Formats: sequence, C-alpha cells, structure tokens
Amino acid sequence: MFVDKFDGHDHGDIGAWEAHISIEIRDENDDRAGFATVLVTWGGTQPSSQLLTSDKDGKIDIYLGPFSDSALILRIADVRLAGFAYQPALNTVSSTLSVEGPN
Repeated sequence: MFVDKFDGHDHGDIGAWEAHISIEIRDENDDRAGFATVLVTWGGTQPSSQLLTSDKDGKIDIYLGPFSDSALILRIADVRLAGFAYQPALNTVSSTLSVEGPN
C-alpha cells in the first residue's frame, strides 16, 4: 500500500485551530485501499498521534486538534490493512505535511 494523497490546511482561530487533512490510500495495483488504518503523528507543544480509518474508497477527511502552535508537522507513521504491507517508497506524495495555523 502507499499514500496517494496527503494534504491539509488550518481551520479555526489562533490558539484553538484544527488541521483539516485529507488522505488517500491505494494498494500496489493502484486500487483504493478501503478500511485501512492510518497512524498520524505530530509534534509541537502537544505531541500526539491518532489512528484513522479510511472509508470504502481509501479516503480519510478529518479535522485534528485543536492546536495552539503556530504550525505543525503531521506525519503518516504507518498504514495497515490485512493482506497488504505499507511501502513508503511507493508514496506519490510526502508522508510529512506542514500545516500553518491561522495568522
């Protein structure tokens, strides 16, 4: 499996904003990887992680937060789905995303 899409932007106000992120996971045949589990991590003043699950089309569209940092680096640390292996070298986008908070 690989990450085919990982993008995002801020949503909300300074000091309590959320990162709106979109992820798409595909398998080695370029088919959508439905119901894959994706581990997203981030640093900052409140480092944490969250397990997310893709829908039947391999897509995740979610808000994470709220955050007080001016910006965050989010990282896809792992992708899991029975019968498949995550292969970061196949990613068509970076598994790291920088999201700037509201100015």
